Amino acid sequence: MAVEFRDTCYVITVQTGTNPIEDWLALIDELLYVLGLLDVQQNGSEMPWRTLGLISSMMPDWETALLLILIFVTVIVLGYFLL
Repeated sequence: MAVEFRDTCYVITVQTGTNPIEDWLALIDELLYVLGLLDVQQNGSEMPWRTLGLISSMMPDWETALLLILIFVTVIVLGYFLL
C-alpha cells in the first residue's frame, strides 16, 4: 500500500494481487460491516466521519460504475467460454 500526498488530496494505492474490482467490492462490504457494528449512541463515541468520507470517495461515478460492471461481466463470460 502506498500513500501519495498532493496539493489538495491524497491518493492511496493498494496492490491486491487478485482482481482489483472484486477486492474493492469486498473491501467496501467489510468497511460497511464494521461500521454497522458501531452503536454510537450506546457507547458515547462519535460517528467516524472520516471513514464515511473515505467510503464515499471510494464509490465510482455513474460512468465508471457502468464500465466496472461491463468489465466484470466480460470477464465472467470469457471465463465461462474458456472453460
